[in-house]
Amino acid sequence: MMALGRRLGYSGNLAVLLTTIVGTNIGYTALLPYLPRLSERLGLSATELAIFLTGFAVTKILGQPVGGYLADSWGLRATALVGLVAAAIGMSFIIFADTAEPAILGRLIWGAADGVLTPVLYRSLTVISAEHGRDPTSGYAHLGSVAVLSFAGGPLVVGLVYPFADYPAVLAATAGLTLVNALVAWAVLPDRARSAPPAEDVPAAGSERFGPLLRAIAFFAIVDLFANLLWAAAEPLVPLYLGRAYEDPTGRAAWVLGIGMLVFAAANQLLARLSDWWRLPRMAGLGLAALGVSCIALNAVAVLAWGLIGIAVFMVAQAYIYLIARRGIQQYGGGTGRAWGIFGMFGDTGLVLGSVIAVWLFEVFGTRAFSLLGVGALLAAAVLAVAVRGLRPGPVPAGEPDRRIESQVS
Repeated sequence: MMALGRRLGYSGNLAVLLTTIVGTNIGYTALLPYLPRLSERLGLSATELAIFLTGFAVTKILGQPVGGYLADSWGLRATALVGLVAAAIGMSFIIFADTAEPAILGRLIWGAADGVLTPVLYRSLTVISAEHGRDPTSGYAHLGSVAVLSFAGGPLVVGLVYPFADYPAVLAATAGLTLVNALVAWAVLPDRARSAPPAEDVPAAGSERFGPLLRAIAFFAIVDLFANLLWAAAEPLVPLYLGRAYEDPTGRAAWVLGIGMLVFAAANQLLARLSDWWRLPRMAGLGLAALGVSCIALNAVAVLAWGLIGIAVFMVAQAYIYLIARRGIQQYGGGTGRAWGIFGMFGDTGLVLGSVIAVWLFEVFGTRAFSLLGVGALLAAAVLAVAVRGLRPGPVPAGEPDRRIESQVS
């Protein structure tokens, strides 16, 4: 870690790390209310608009293993700089575009850059925590809370400025903030490749640790994929369910989804205070079972009180799984940049699949969609309870203390 990073201490380094996601996240959601204007200005067809929206997620998924590889090979500071600058470049393509093609290209670049940045953030968090003798779980909680709140901040910013600022102005401000974040990240973030021995990487094929590490990464990636799939499914299903009961469901849907995000942010902080025993891999099945039960409860979302209770339980379970999966990648999956990249690639796939599956279920089964998702989650929880057996902690990355609990895994 550079001298400036050392002077900042743990809290200062964590604050810098958290700010790196604010600009890109606010920009992502701030663009959504402007979609009708953007589509009209650029002359986007329905197909081009679909590519513009989904292309970000696809390139982000593909960018994560690349970011993990670069984090281990180039170091964290250099990879963060590349990711943030590339994100700003992608935004600039959209700002100056007057046709569909450069805007779509910018969106794809922005998504890939966000993917490159994601494993850097998690790896940096574990390095910062180790260098200051802290448990990274609270850092994961802060990162998750800041991510959700910054996503929520995008529409709020637009609500304040849209009467006098169109999307190019908002994106320009976001791109400028992202470039500032890039400079700060370069000056402050740790760089394992230069300042300390490199993290122990996933062993080459054929070594005795390759199989267990790969199984651990796959286990937690699948856990995260299921949780993300259910989250992405809930976002369209809540307004679709309410649309069957009310002529204008917009207000109620906003309350349910908005309060849900606030619950997730708060639950992250509270659950991070639990002992490590509660975040053992075998507890992932409990979290997924709670998600299943809450999905079934969300069948009553048309009654606002029940809907708020259901979404609160749903988001507490989401926060619980979020912490278990990320703690698991650090302790059982080696915690390298590559491990984080593979984990993120599969986990984020759930965000793409969830909305597609949810809309299909609603079209075919109507208001039984939430129940079907809930039953699916309960079955997945039972499968995970079997799959977790035999999972063992992976190697401790160089320079990090061993805080793992091996005797209580199974």
